[in-house]
Amino acid sequence: MEEKGPVAKYVEIKTLCLAANVGRMVKLHVKDVLVHKANRGGLGVNAHNAHKHLYRVHTVGANLALLEGACAVLIEPVDHMGKPNDAFTEMVDFNKTLVNNSKGLLAPIQGHERHFSLGCGHTAAACRAANAQCKTPYPKIADPEGRINPTFLASSNAHMSTMLNEGWEWFEVPQWFCTEVPIFPHLAQAALNSVNNLKNCGNEVETMANMVEDLSTMGTKTDADWAELVKATAATEPSCKDYLEDVAKFVRLHGGGAGESYPLIDFLGAFANSFGVTFFGGQEFLQTLTSMEFPKTLHSFSVLRVALMACQLSSSGTRVKDNIAKLLSISDLRSLLSKDNLEKSKVMDKLIEKLWTIARAAWKNRKISKQQAFGLFGRACMRIVVHRFNKEKWCQEAHKFEDFQAIVHAFDTELALMTDLAQQSDKALAAEAPAAAPGEASSSKPSPLEDSMQAAASCKQKAKLRSWQVLH
Repeated sequence: MEEKGPVAKYVEIKTLCLAANVGRMVKLHVKDVLVHKANRGGLGVNAHNAHKHLYRVHTVGANLALLEGACAVLIEPVDHMGKPNDAFTEMVDFNKTLVNNSKGLLAPIQGHERHFSLGCGHTAAACRAANAQCKTPYPKIADPEGRINPTFLASSNAHMSTMLNEGWEWFEVPQWFCTEVPIFPHLAQAALNSVNNLKNCGNEVETMANMVEDLSTMGTKTDADWAELVKATAATEPSCKDYLEDVAKFVRLHGGGAGESYPLIDFLGAFANSFGVTFFGGQEFLQTLTSMEFPKTLHSFSVLRVALMACQLSSSGTRVKDNIAKLLSISDLRSLLSKDNLEKSKVMDKLIEKLWTIARAAWKNRKISKQQAFGLFGRACMRIVVHRFNKEKWCQEAHKFEDFQAIVHAFDTELALMTDLAQQSDKALAAEAPAAAPGEASSSKPSPLEDSMQAAASCKQKAKLRSWQVLH
C-alpha cells in the first residue's frame, strides 16, 4: 500500500485530535500569534514574503475561507509545575531574532503571545505588521511615510477588516501533544505549506532546510533513506521538484555532515533570511554547483560551494531576472575548474573553511550569538566570491576590498567588536540583576495549562498512539 502524503496524514491527525478533545478550533487575534520555530524547516517567516503576501491579498481581496490551514501550538510561559517553560523561551527568542533581522518589516513582540503558528504564519505576520504600521516596500498599501496603512486595508474589504481587527479560526494543539508526537510540528508545517505552495513558493534553500528536518527523524542515512527523502519531499510539491534529486545531493555531499545535522544548510537558511530572499538559485546553477568536479583532487570543496550559493543568494536588482538569481553565471562556476585556476580555488576553499571554523567556535563558546556567527561568515563568503570574480559593483555592499587579506581583516575586526559588545552587555545585565533574598521561596503559582492537561489526561495516550499509527 502506498504511504500517505503529509497532507493526508495531517488531516487525519487533526480529525482524531478534535474527536479526542486534544485539539480544538479557536478564534485567535493575530496579536496573540507568533511563528513556530519548526515552520519552513526552521526558517520561520520571511519578512519580505509576508509583505508581498499582504499586498497580494489586498489586491485580489481577502477571503476568510482560504485560512482553513491555520494551525498553532499553545505554549505557556510556565509549565504545569509553575516553573519557567524552556520551550516558550526558545520560541520567543526565535521570534525575536526574526524581528531583529527584518529591518523593521515585522511587528515587535508584545509579551502576551502564547500561540506559535505552523500554518498561515506569513498571513499572521503580515497582519501583525499591518497593525503595528511597519514600514513596507509596497507603496500601494502604505501611508505617505512608507508604513502600512491598516485603516486603508480594513476599509477595502470586510474580510480584511476581520483579519486585522478580530482574527480567524485556528486549529490549536497543546504543547504536550507536540512533546508526545515530536514529528507533528514538522509534518503540519510541511503539509500546510505544500497546500499553500502556489502562494508561497519555497526556494531551494527552504527545501533543503525541510529535508534536514526530515533527516533528523531517520536513524540511518543510507541510499534508500535518501531516495525515500526525495520521494517524501516531492509529495509536498516544492517549486524545485524537477531537480529535487540535485537539491538532496547538495545537502548530502556539501551540507556539513549528518553528524552535526548539516550545519552549512542551517547557515544558508539563516543567511538567505537575512536578505529576505524569495527568488531561486535556478536549476542549471544548482545542478552545476552540486556536481562540478575539480580535476586532480579528491577534495570536495564543500565550503567553497556553500559560499558560492550564499553569494548567489545575495543577488539583487538587475541581477535577479524572472525570479532567478544571476549575480554569478555558469561560466563563473566552470572557470573555477580550469587548470590555471585550480590553485586559486584551493586557496579560496581553505580560507573559507578557516573562517567558518572561527565563526562557529565563537558561537559555540558563547562569545557571539548563532545569528551573529552566520552573518559574519556569510558576509565574508560574499566578499571573497565577488572579489574573486570582480563583481563588487553588483554586490549588496558595493565595496571593493584590495585582496583576500583585507577581507580577513574586516572579518577579524567585526568579530572582535561583536565579542566586546557581548561582554559589555553581560556585565551590564549582571550588575542590574537583583540579589535573591536569603531563604526566598520560588513562586508555586499553578500554570494555566494544569487544568487543561488534567482534562486531557484520559485521552492523551490514545491520541498519541493513534497519531503514531497515522505517521507510520
